[in-house]
Amino acid sequence: MTTPSEAPPTLTTGAGTTGATATAAGTAGVDRAPRGPGRRPRLVAVDAARGLALIGMIAVHILPAHDPETFAPTVQWTLFGGRAAALFALLAGLSLAFSSGGRTPHRGRELTATRAGLVVRALLIAAVGLGINELMPTPAPALGILVYYGAFFLLAVPLLGLRRRTLAAGAAVLAVAGPLLVHTLGPALPQPAAVNPTLGSLAAEPGAFLAQVLLTGTYPAVPYLSYLCAGLLLGRLDLHAVQVQVRIVLVGALLALGAWFAYWLLVLQSGGYDQLMRHTPWLSEDQIDEILVWGPSPDLPTSTWWWLLTAGPHSNTPVTLLMDLGTGLAVLGAFLLLARRTRCGPPWAPWAGAP
Repeated sequence: MTTPSEAPPTLTTGAGTTGATATAAGTAGVDRAPRGPGRRPRLVAVDAARGLALIGMIAVHILPAHDPETFAPTVQWTLFGGRAAALFALLAGLSLAFSSGGRTPHRGRELTATRAGLVVRALLIAAVGLGINELMPTPAPALGILVYYGAFFLLAVPLLGLRRRTLAAGAAVLAVAGPLLVHTLGPALPQPAAVNPTLGSLAAEPGAFLAQVLLTGTYPAVPYLSYLCAGLLLGRLDLHAVQVQVRIVLVGALLALGAWFAYWLLVLQSGGYDQLMRHTPWLSEDQIDEILVWGPSPDLPTSTWWWLLTAGPHSNTPVTLLMDLGTGLAVLGAFLLLARRTRCGPPWAPWAGAP
């Protein structure tokens, strides 16, 4: 799912396409070593953020989530639970922006070709994910995400040509409307037989399969499309400009802190927690606390709208989506700032050039 990152602005000397090209100074952590013809340097900061997301997703799957003595969340769960997947989805949208023209989106036939390529890519990713899920033992030792990514990319096909304002509005609307759809329609939708979508469930229960992938699964495509819209928006910006990098950090930090403050104020301080207990009497106080700390297992209760203000990992509520989106923006912006004016290894390093 990795695509070449957008090349920085270049200063060209000489006439025609054979003139010598010098990379503009002060770019965001771009390797400035000499390159062969047609090779584009990478935004190494994006690769670093992608690596952190991958490490986080591995950590939450293979390392302990709680202390065996105190049962308190471990550091890796506190840092990466839910947030790693959100960061990865945000960067997936950013990669789609890079592969569809970056700051100058593809138009016309070029856009049509890009969309066709994305459809093929989405179907291949989903097919691989279905195969892996089919081979997993029962109960599944891990939550497969590839099938969901296939759905992400299919839903992103019509988004590739949208303007930045439309993408920003789409990210905001989906962060709210997606969870509302899950909360409203979830109880009426057919329930999947397995925690991971498989070839068997697709053949036996296509309705339950689609409901799981789009709305009720661990990584539901409709709410997660908010992250992809935000990533596409980022890819249309000048990520080499320090002003843009600072704004990404500030917007991300304000978004994450604002969402967390709304949860703290409305749920923990203003009676929201009592409403959760009142409208969900079949859950004990300890069970509600577990959902707030560890996330739903498997589905978030829909007995009251107050659940949409909770912030547990993988709850896929507006608060969780906005908080994780803000965290992802802040992390990416911080990497872009940290990587400024740094050289990132020799030209033969694996990250030095676009594949």
